Amino acid sequence: MPTTEPESLLLDTHALLWWQADSDLLSTRARRLIDNAPRLFLSAISLWEVATMVGEGTIALDRPTQMWVHDLLTDGIIAIAELTPPISVAAAQLEEFNGDVADRMIYATAVHHQLTLVSKDPVLTEYARSNGDATIEW
Repeated sequence: MPTTEPESLLLDTHALLWWQADSDLLSTRARRLIDNAPRLFLSAISLWEVATMVGEGTIALDRPTQMWVHDLLTDGIIAIAELTPPISVAAAQLEEFNGDVADRMIYATAVHHQLTLVSKDPVLTEYARSNGDATIEW
C-alpha cells in the first residue's frame, strides 16, 4: 500500500485552541492530521483573534496572553505564516466570501502558501469547495 507524506498544515484559530486544550471538540481526523504533520503553521491574525477573545471574556487561557503566545511559538512546533502584502490583497479580493476579516486572512494564507487548512468552519469549507483553490480538512 503506498504511503503519502503528511502535509504541512495551517490551523484555524478554533482548531489551535481545541488542540492546545486537548478538547473533544477537535475531530479525531483533525487531531490525527495535526499529530502527524511535519510542520504546523498559524496565521498571525489568529493570535489577534485569541487576544480579542480573551479580552472579551469569550475564552480564558491558563496564563497571560503574551506568555501563552510566547510559549506557543517558543517550542518550535508552530510557526507563523507571515501576513504579506500579496496575502492581504488576495484576502480583500475573495469574491462572494461570507466570512469575517480574520477568516479572509486565514483562507488567503492557506491558498498563498499552499497549506491544508484545518478548520471546522462551514463558510471556509464551502468556499474552498466552490472555488477549488484550497484544501480544508476536519
